[in-house]
Amino acid sequence: MSGSPLLDNLQSRPPISRLRERDIDLLICSELYFPESPLHHLLLGNWNGGVAEFAGAWVSVSYPGSDGETDIAVSYKSGSKSLALLIEDKIDAEYQPHQPERYQARAEQWRKDMSSGSHVETILLAPEDYFETEGSDIFDRQVSYEEEVEILAEASDQRTRFLARALQDGRRSLAQSYVALRSDATTAVWNAIWEMSNSATTQLRMKSPGSKPARAGFIYFYEAEGASAVETQRRVHIVYKPAHGNADLQFANMQEETLRNAIGSLLDSDMAVAQAAKSASIRIKVPVVDFGTAPEEQEDAIRQGLLASERLRQFFIENRPLELILPP
Repeated sequence: MSGSPLLDNLQSRPPISRLRERDIDLLICSELYFPESPLHHLLLGNWNGGVAEFAGAWVSVSYPGSDGETDIAVSYKSGSKSLALLIEDKIDAEYQPHQPERYQARAEQWRKDMSSGSHVETILLAPEDYFETEGSDIFDRQVSYEEEVEILAEASDQRTRFLARALQDGRRSLAQSYVALRSDATTAVWNAIWEMSNSATTQLRMKSPGSKPARAGFIYFYEAEGASAVETQRRVHIVYKPAHGNADLQFANMQEETLRNAIGSLLDSDMAVAQAAKSASIRIKVPVVDFGTAPEEQEDAIRQGLLASERLRQFFIENRPLELILPP
């Protein structure tokens, strides 16, 4: 105890009382200039075996003639090869019009400008719930605040642990924003899907949705038995897209042709291979669900969507398509 009521009061509150996206951008940029930061491993992913030299990080990057601004640009190098990451940070704001598509267009400009040994990726940095937002799968990779906090909190450096706490506070801010943006109609449909999944498709292990804003339209079964994000190293997800009438087994960073050549002969008659931004999917068409209509009027459509998602889970377990596409 300090003996000062004012200081004691400060000790009980977060260092940053209201975290904004710009704050996170600056904190992350600063952290990346620390050579031992675990963020480097997270951002590098599988590129160059996860080993490279940090070459720089920049906040609010834009160029004359470019369409929009990149929140954080990060560069790594290894010999003659280089990696550029264009990161969009989301915490409590909806996408601007065509924002994910504009990130991909910007990345394509970077690819043309950089040498042949270079690689460019777009990354969405956001709370895991935000990945349900339509358009999120257009980014090459998704990195969650939750995953980031977990690895930062284990660091011995006080500054890195401070960043972990700041991101936790940011996650809390988002939860508060969701309450403000809550759509009763959307939340009702999500809850109906969750309740039906709990009884009809328990092995999908759908998480309790809580409050949802109107933009939340994709349901990721991250913990599905036998096909969870941990088991597939986040390379494959089962995604139910009610408003689009799709149930997808989605393979990250894959081309439709590659997936079709590997597993096309194994598909049931109502399954098809489709491209979804940078991902390829095994898709089953299902009835469309309207998030503005009472769920009681759409129970059969919801049931068909969930059962199709469960079929895709079983397909993944029985056929192990990753092993066909990526042999040892």
